[in-house]
Amino acid sequence: MHAIRSIATLAIVFLGLGFLLTAGGSVWTILTPDGTGVNFAAGFMYMGGMVVGIAGIALGVAALMAVARAAKRFGR
Repeated sequence: MHAIRSIATLAIVFLGLGFLLTAGGSVWTILTPDGTGVNFAAGFMYMGGMVVGIAGIALGVAALMAVARAAKRFGR
């Protein structure tokens, strides 16, 4: 059960971090003044948030599968 709890906690952390990175990158991109060129840092921040968020979703699915497997094993 401790392993499931740590996977779920990690999934929540990754989802939260992914949301913050994506939101920060998109706001930073919007606030970039016109005529200054492409803001690559904001773009990388946005894309990094997407990747971290997808990893969080994958960890959440793994945690749900582990809970289902444990419930099946113990007959609940």
